[in-house]
Amino acid sequence: MSLTTAFAGLPEPADLSRPFDRLVGELLSHVPEPAVMAYAITLLDGDDPARFPTALRYLGGAHAEILLGNRDFALWPAIWGARAMQYVWTPSHAAEATRLVVEHLADERWRVAEMCCKVVGKREHLSVIHAALDDPEPDVRRAAARALERRSARLDLDLDDLMVGRFDH
Repeated sequence: MSLTTAFAGLPEPADLSRPFDRLVGELLSHVPEPAVMAYAITLLDGDDPARFPTALRYLGGAHAEILLGNRDFALWPAIWGARAMQYVWTPSHAAEATRLVVEHLADERWRVAEMCCKVVGKREHLSVIHAALDDPEPDVRRAAARALERRSARLDLDLDDLMVGRFDH
């Protein structure tokens, strides 16, 4: 299904001030998950965010409304695309999404790199998390460390077990 078809007739979000997870949930009540995932990929990949303004409002809330007004799309749509991947992940788009997320770990825009690191942590790509621990940006390093801590707690593993191989070069 094309995004144009998926977003045709999409109603505006009920409340732009709702938390991100609620806005994504509301979007998913109107649009199939693969379409939301495909849209998240296009945003991270730099597609024109104004192409689907109503869908952008679901991922950016009130902030998206401001950006749509002044057309300043340099940063936030890519962040929202990556952030959506923490909530929506489909097997049919996993390879493309993983490639983009890993590519954007080196993004000059540290907020994009930080959000991609969070996605990597949620999707459990350990080698990528290890590499992000050495990022020059402190927020990216913190996000990588938190991703490892969350995985360690979830799997009831010692954090050192997740670090095996990291320093074996």
